[in-house]
Amino acid sequence: MSTYNKLLTLILPFTLSYISMLFLPFIIPSVRFLTFAPLITLIMSRFSFHYTLWLTSLIGVLMDLHSINFPLGFFGLNYCLSTLVVYRYKKYFLEEKPHIFALYSVLFSFIATTIHFILSATFEMNIKLHILTFFTDLIFMPILDGIYAFLIVLLPLYCLRTKFINKLKIIATFAVNLKKLRFLWRQYGHRR
Repeated sequence: MSTYNKLLTLILPFTLSYISMLFLPFIIPSVRFLTFAPLITLIMSRFSFHYTLWLTSLIGVLMDLHSINFPLGFFGLNYCLSTLVVYRYKKYFLEEKPHIFALYSVLFSFIATTIHFILSATFEMNIKLHILTFFTDLIFMPILDGIYAFLIVLLPLYCLRTKFINKLKIIATFAVNLKKLRFLWRQYGHRR
C-alpha cells in the first residue's frame, strides 16, 4: 500500500481524535485525555520510523496551537520523544485486535505523561507533584486513555473494517458462485 493510501486511512481516526480533543473537555471537564494517542499509535504501526516522527511532530504542533498553558513546541517535542521510546514495541501490539492495540495507547500515554512531567520541570513550569498526582496521572489516566482509544477510535475502525471485509467476502463468494454457474451452464446447457 502506498504512503498516500495509508494517509487516507488515517482520515477517520484523525477526525475522531480532533473532535474528541475539542469536545471532551466540555463533556468531562475534570479529565484531560490524551486524545491523539490512538492516532499516534496507528501511525506508528503503519509507517516507517522517520515518517512517524514527522507526523507526530505535526500532531504535536496542532496540540500546541490549541494549548494556552505551554510554550510552542512543547507537545511536538513530547510526542516525538514519546515516539522515540515507544516505536520499538510496535511488533508486540497487533492492529487487528483493538483490545490489544488499546494497550499500545496505554503505553504511549504513560510514556508521554512521564515525559510531560520531565519537560515541565525542564522549562521551569510549576507543577506540584505528590502521591495522588503519581497515581492519577501515571496510572489511572493512561488506563482511561486506553479505554478512550478502544471505544472512540479503535472500535469504530474495527467495525468498519470488518463490515467492509465481510462485504468483500460476500462479493467474492458471489463471483465464485457465478463462475461455477456459468461453468455448469456451459457444460449442461448445450445438451438440450
